[in-house]
Amino acid sequence: MSGDMPMFRIRFSAVLALLIGVGVLVSCFWLPAPAVAEVPKVKASAPRSELLVELHDYCNTPDGMTLLPDGNIILSVPNFTDDSSPGVLMKITPRNKVSLFYKLPPHPRTGKVFPMGICAAPSGDLYVADCQVLVDPDHKSRLLRVVVKDGKPMETVTVASGLNVSNGVIIRNGYVYVSESIIDAESQPLLSGIFRFKLGEE
Repeated sequence: MSGDMPMFRIRFSAVLALLIGVGVLVSCFWLPAPAVAEVPKVKASAPRSELLVELHDYCNTPDGMTLLPDGNIILSVPNFTDDSSPGVLMKITPRNKVSLFYKLPPHPRTGKVFPMGICAAPSGDLYVADCQVLVDPDHKSRLLRVVVKDGKPMETVTVASGLNVSNGVIIRNGYVYVSESIIDAESQPLLSGIFRFKLGEE
């Protein structure tokens, strides 16, 4: 009898361990899940667009903008939708008053002007991309500089000509950059690029 005791203890221990394991497993399935605090739902208000300014009837296609140090905004208006209205530059004051800033001179070959990208130089002059591709796709677009004295436009100077689709304009570290959306319309894939000119070079 005494020789069977170790075997009995081993079997008893195994059965006990099995029962404990089954109890733990059952408790995992049957115990209720801990309560989780409900997070209140916050209804986020959708952003709403509001009319900033209403342009004049002769402004049918607004495009680029540049912010001046005095808080005024100069808005380029190429008027692609109806080019019977020449492209112009408009001024928007900090109080959202709109007025004509400058009538750009037309291209000597096409008789049209389409101001798009615009950027103010440290001197106060305005660099403007004149995109002529819709009236003449043969590289008639230009980069213009509007000379500004005491906040008033004086004259227009051609900085670069022979561009195809002159578009965006930015000034940085003494250079003016103009994006050329399409350099060669026949290229595959379509070739575009950015040209750089030193300020004052014309």
